[in-house]
Amino acid sequence: MFANLGVKVYIVEALQHILPFIDKDLALAIKQYLLKKNVTIYENIFVNKIEINKGGIKAILSNNERIEVDKVLIAIGRMPKTSGIGLKNVFVETDQHGFIKVNERYQTSNPRIYSAGDVIGQPLLAHKALLESIAVAKNIAGEEIFKLNYTLIPLTIFSGLEIASIGYTEKELKNKNIKYRRIRLPIYFLSSVKIKNGRYSFIKILLDEESSRVYGIHIVAPNASEIISAYLPLYMGKIELEEIARTPYPHLTVSESLREIAEYILGEPIHIFLKK
Repeated sequence: MFANLGVKVYIVEALQHILPFIDKDLALAIKQYLLKKNVTIYENIFVNKIEINKGGIKAILSNNERIEVDKVLIAIGRMPKTSGIGLKNVFVETDQHGFIKVNERYQTSNPRIYSAGDVIGQPLLAHKALLESIAVAKNIAGEEIFKLNYTLIPLTIFSGLEIASIGYTEKELKNKNIKYRRIRLPIYFLSSVKIKNGRYSFIKILLDEESSRVYGIHIVAPNASEIISAYLPLYMGKIELEEIARTPYPHLTVSESLREIAEYILGEPIHIFLKK
């Protein structure tokens, strides 16, 4: 991050909180982390105008504040570059946003042409594109196809104090009127998290209200992008909480959090006092 190099950084977010596509509690943890790095954050604020002159750049905000900076990075999303490349000439259709339309076999509207990766739409992630490409190759070769389960694709945010998620957010569950239980465990007590200065770290698991079905797993922690893979079997229903609680995850790693939250959900935490 630029802030780690001593550069003064400003973030201007037009919506109610930074990272608006994730739950607010995750975004708040990252906000607190960034504020400690001396990053100035504006939320629910627009950039009305950019003025460029010899002395630098001036951003005029919707709250009438003016910020003088050397560089401006505009990060408001990505759009596919599919116009003007001849898709119409080969009868390949795109949707209203410019993403190429495909079926379950990743065939386009022209059955002789396949497409995969960012160009076919969300999520725009490399690990998703890789598996789609393998599926396309198998389809073309006439091998047995596999269907990619998009709910298993982890979202990772490399923000120093990292975020990693699988499955539904609380916002999505509420929009679908799905009843759920929210289990949230701070993990700053873990030695590995302390060593890596993960002060605002926590794990959040969203469970079915009446069963052990997992709807979503959300991690805010150092190395969250790495340990999210250890949580995949839990999300997939391939391992029970009781088995996780008996698994010797290595000490001085953030992966210990998996055993900790399993013990917590089972009502038998070792390092957390549970009021009864």
